[in-house]
Amino acid sequence: MKSTVLITAFLLIASFSFAQQKNTAASQEVAVKPGAENTSGMPMDSKTKTSPASTKKTNTDVNDEYMGKKEEILRFLKDPTLPKGFPKYKKGTTEKEYNYEIENYLRQHHEVLNERYLPKF
Repeated sequence: MKSTVLITAFLLIASFSFAQQKNTAASQEVAVKPGAENTSGMPMDSKTKTSPASTKKTNTDVNDEYMGKKEEILRFLKDPTLPKGFPKYKKGTTEKEYNYEIENYLRQHHEVLNERYLPKF
């Protein structure tokens, strides 16, 4: 009788231990996704939307008014010219910070956005 209780207790403890190890390994796989990049400067979660301006790799030119992104920016706009007041690149600003400025401007000025990009902002 005692041996049956001891064997049952041992099996229960072993199965709990195995299940815990399996859950820990699975949670570590989900927590770190290779290739995941956060360029928005904001915490990443499944509900955070990012725009193509913040996730695309582009050639940055720190000597350009728009950090070499003028053509990319114009794709998002109705008109083929940048509106007055559109944020220009300031020396010392990182690409991440400049992208954030662009996104904020576009969120506040929906009237300049191309119709197909409205849902993204």
